[in-house]
Amino acid sequence: MHSKILAITIILQLIIIAILGLRIYNQQHSDHISVNVIPESSLLFPKNGEFKYYYEPKPNSTQYLDPQWIKDLGYPAGTVVRYKINSDGLNQIPNYTVQKPKGIYRIITLGDSFTYGQNVNTENNYPSQLEKKLNEDLKCKNISSFQVLNLGMEGFDISYPIERYKLKGEKYNPDLILWLMLSADLTRVDEMLIPKSKKYDQQLQDSGEASKAAQQGIFYQGWEHAQEDIITQLGGLNNIFQLQKKYFSQLNNYYNGPLLIFNFPTQPDFESVLNDLKNSRKNTYLYLNLTDIYSNHQYYLKDGHPSAQGYTAIVNDLYNYLTENNIIPCQKP
Repeated sequence: MHSKILAITIILQLIIIAILGLRIYNQQHSDHISVNVIPESSLLFPKNGEFKYYYEPKPNSTQYLDPQWIKDLGYPAGTVVRYKINSDGLNQIPNYTVQKPKGIYRIITLGDSFTYGQNVNTENNYPSQLEKKLNEDLKCKNISSFQVLNLGMEGFDISYPIERYKLKGEKYNPDLILWLMLSADLTRVDEMLIPKSKKYDQQLQDSGEASKAAQQGIFYQGWEHAQEDIITQLGGLNNIFQLQKKYFSQLNNYYNGPLLIFNFPTQPDFESVLNDLKNSRKNTYLYLNLTDIYSNHQYYLKDGHPSAQGYTAIVNDLYNYLTENNIIPCQKP
């Protein structure tokens, strides 16, 4: 009897330690949190997938950030930020044919709000800037032009990008997938997080705490409260990591080509999980040395997401890695 009580006590202590650890991590790395701030009226909730709360932007739409949100981010007065959503529901201006023309090298980008380009105009997100740089700076004998498709979406975890690739990306037959996978993505489970965070967000808004916190530069409290609940429910971060590995393995069902997972320098535990993901499939690269955009205040906004200049720094680093390591098979003229 005493041994059972001791075991339960130890488990509870481990859960509390995991929650406190995540809270400290999020406070120290709030720049690595991805939360969806697009209003539900601008989203679609497909019923043909396996996830109840999965969402995408409405095709052929232009979405504008709320002026108060823009102000809270630290933009100058009068700034307008808009997303141009193409006919396939992607935050990019071009509409590309499903059939890939000869000579086209096609890249699909997966990820959360850092890939989607939260808080910057569509032409300034990293996929748009990368496409422009590849076509302007990389001259290949065997590639006439590059297409970079943005399948990123605000608030996505690990399972939702794979679902989005299954529903929207596989048909494009990419030559390469780039996945900007933040450490926070590895700790979140959207199917559980979304309904819980909505409840907390509503409570914070009703009490007026959300507005006060934003004015103080504190964002995403509802997300953090919901995340703590989920860690407790699932029994700790290690169990969540194992679940993410299971989700990640499903990508092999839809894509077996080259994949680059990249991230900002992170904690050893997260690097270990990323390495496990990398080693679970062939033709997968892992790059953890992106330019530290947080060393220059012009590279990030108040909620921690990159500014347009920050995305340029990321693209320059990424371009150098892709070309120096011959991940793009460019035959020089």
